[in-house]
Amino acid sequence: MSKPLKTFVVMIGVFGLVVFLFRNSDNNDVRNWIAVASMMAIIYAALFVPQIGDFILAKPKFIFWSGIAVALGSLAIPLFWIIVSGHIPETGKGELLDWVVLFAMMTGICVAILPRSIAAQRRTQPALERMETAADIPRDDRFQGIDQGWRANLQTLRYIGPLLQIAGPWIAIIVAANLAGSYLDGLWPQYNGEFQIRPWTGAFSSVSIAIGLPTALVAWHRHLLEDQPPKFALPNKRVLRYWWRLWLTLFAATALVRVAALNALDVARLAGTTNVDAVFEVLYWGTLALVLLFGNKFALVFPAIALGRRDFAGMDSLVMTKPLGNAFGVGFVLSLLPFAATVWLCDAVLTKMAIEAKSYPSLLINAGFVTMTILSFLTLASCATYLSNVYAELAGRVVGSGET
Repeated sequence: MSKPLKTFVVMIGVFGLVVFLFRNSDNNDVRNWIAVASMMAIIYAALFVPQIGDFILAKPKFIFWSGIAVALGSLAIPLFWIIVSGHIPETGKGELLDWVVLFAMMTGICVAILPRSIAAQRRTQPALERMETAADIPRDDRFQGIDQGWRANLQTLRYIGPLLQIAGPWIAIIVAANLAGSYLDGLWPQYNGEFQIRPWTGAFSSVSIAIGLPTALVAWHRHLLEDQPPKFALPNKRVLRYWWRLWLTLFAATALVRVAALNALDVARLAGTTNVDAVFEVLYWGTLALVLLFGNKFALVFPAIALGRRDFAGMDSLVMTKPLGNAFGVGFVLSLLPFAATVWLCDAVLTKMAIEAKSYPSLLINAGFVTMTILSFLTLASCATYLSNVYAELAGRVVGSGET
């Protein structure tokens, strides 16, 4: 059986199994299955139908910007609806409109990433096929994932000074944006029932994090790999490409984990248990663990982007990390684990303190935001350190000492 046919059979089988398992689910909406099937069909056709792949590669800029136009244009659909119909959809009656917007955005993003994905797939496919057909896949037993993971944690703490020179100003900007949003929400309070909502705080914080985080990480990669002086950096084209990869990855991972966890009630029903909370925790953390363990194979694209390598894609990372086996994934998880666990613990403690506080709860909320921002930067910086070290080792580069 050829690989395209085998892939097609597997995709149809998985799709059919999921539809069957959740046929009695509250989420069993034909519109959801149409969206999933459409994305699968687009990806399969682009990767395994040569004529379609050739057309996409012949006009990469046209395909990319067409996808971006569809994704951004989807945001105008609600406005178009209001202009045409003359009214805003009533609460509970806008599900179809929401689905159309989400479907258009997903389609646009999917189309936009196809040119580079197809080019990378065709470039790296021969190497992957040689690895799959070889009698003995060469393994790099010298690579110790556990040691590399802990080394990244310790290196991040050891060079906390240079890291703060890079990330400190952005942390201050993010905190200032959060405080500015809180101030505006205080001037014009809005409520959903008895609970106050904070649209300005959310908007200011989200935008500043979306800009500051990838900018600091690119500068940190370059400090480690190119021995660039640690200093405040501004966004550039490398940051934009890094941002695209980072937030697309986080969006896909978050969506996958969320979709899995939201089916806790149906899975509990299928398993014959009434403990839905336990099933939710298993689905949430289990899916997150699978995403981390299997998705990390493509992560070397981040230090490559920080170095300005536009020819390096996720499939190149897969080829580089395949000889390392599971050791690379173990090291990747360990580079995140200590700081991520600290983030989770601090979030739980600070949230409880803010809820139980009888005075100055806003002070605790702001202090919690500052703490979580700093720890989140440390978490991702540790992971970036690990990826930089591994990339340098595999690419034959010399990692900077990190000293200033």
